[in-house]
Amino acid sequence: MGVNVLIKIKENLELSSKSERKLAEWILQYPKDGIHMTVTGLAKEADSSPATIVRLCHSLGLAGFPDLK
Repeated sequence: MGVNVLIKIKENLELSSKSERKLAEWILQYPKDGIHMTVTGLAKEADSSPATIVRLCHSLGLAGFPDLK
């Protein structure tokens, strides 16, 4: 995860839904782990869903999961 993405996540943590916030908190806790995962792998590790990952990406102004990585 790039530093800019992590800053965006921190800045938008309050605006996220409960499921997005849980995912965002996992990403902030394990930023280097997420960059090596697939969307499905990240969803499993973060106890989330691929759809939540995509929604989080969009709420951060990213095009999708590759931009998050």
